[in-house]
Amino acid sequence: MEENNKLIAEFDCWKLSSDGVTYMNPQDQDDCWLVEDMLFHTSWEWLMPVVDKIESLGFKTSIEVGFCSIEDTANDVYFESMGWNQTKLDATCQAVVEFINFYNQNKNVTS
Repeated sequence: MEENNKLIAEFDCWKLSSDGVTYMNPQDQDDCWLVEDMLFHTSWEWLMPVVDKIESLGFKTSIEVGFCSIEDTANDVYFESMGWNQTKLDATCQAVVEFINFYNQNKNVTS
């Protein structure tokens, strides 16, 4: 989970602090967290601003029990996480991680 927390934090503009160990919250630079203590995978309060950022990039999200999709139908880009044993939060976090991995690999590709 630490790798996913780091991926999400960097996508959400968290910056590595001068100590080289903790990440600074972009909303409050006095709020620093170790990657292993970040709560993106356990807290809607942490994850929903990331979903909002994804939506601001032109993607649509759909969240239901055990299911989350992120899509941009104009470019046929689609991410889906589904599992009946997953919570909404688990499914959303998984879809967000898949989306960020794709986004990071393709953000410099011009159409």
